[in-house]
Amino acid sequence: MHIIICIKQTPLTDKVDFDSDGNLIRDNIESAINPFDEYALEEALKIKDANPDTVISALTMGPPNAKDVLRYAVSKGCDKGYLLSDILLKGSDTLATSYALAKAIEKINSIEQSALIICGMGSNDSDTGHIASQIAAQLNLPNISLSSKIISLEENSILLEKKELENIEKFEIQLPAIVSFDKNINCPRLVSIKGRLKSRSFKPIVWTIKDINCDPEKIGSDNSPTFVSESFTPPKKSRTFSVIDGVTIGEKAENTAKILKELKFI
Repeated sequence: MHIIICIKQTPLTDKVDFDSDGNLIRDNIESAINPFDEYALEEALKIKDANPDTVISALTMGPPNAKDVLRYAVSKGCDKGYLLSDILLKGSDTLATSYALAKAIEKINSIEQSALIICGMGSNDSDTGHIASQIAAQLNLPNISLSSKIISLEENSILLEKKELENIEKFEIQLPAIVSFDKNINCPRLVSIKGRLKSRSFKPIVWTIKDINCDPEKIGSDNSPTFVSESFTPPKKSRTFSVIDGVTIGEKAENTAKILKELKFI
């Protein structure tokens, strides 16, 4: 089985700046793998643990230094790494990004057909959670988002569990398919010494938009239907607190109830 895991390099800090077009300035910012992608990556690695013949290809879109996140994925256990990097991709929103990633996936599939494409539930820099579903729409593939468990994986299908409020739903979909995972699905493993040594010699396969036959009229900030009009850090509000009078727990509970009634919370 061949699995493609889509990952993203995001800033390690919330102290970021934006250019005049609303694009995140990534230069000289310490970055790492998007935390939500860690759980998706772990699910792919668990599949490989159970099926050693599985091949995992990591795919990311970003500037040249995004190769570091691919090296990390290889140190975890991925077999290959593909970097889609082109200045024309700058400022792409989720629709343009999903289009470009879909074209890259088509290119990978022309080399080795994938049965499963895995994404994280979202990213910690934009947190839209759109990418998995939008890639699925671009490729016309079935998609289940925010799955909480893989119940079974067969050659041609996957059975998933998904939690919706207090309900648990089960979905069986045919492969190939695209799945994103909830962050509570697993506990990501640490990088092993063997994996770290393996990643030292790793060299990503780097593609531009020409390599994947990507239409330049469908990518970049000028061709993105959504845009950032303003970005700012909300001012911190001073917090006040009151000490509830009372000697016993019962007295404190009664006094708390009185305050809540005065505030019309109850």
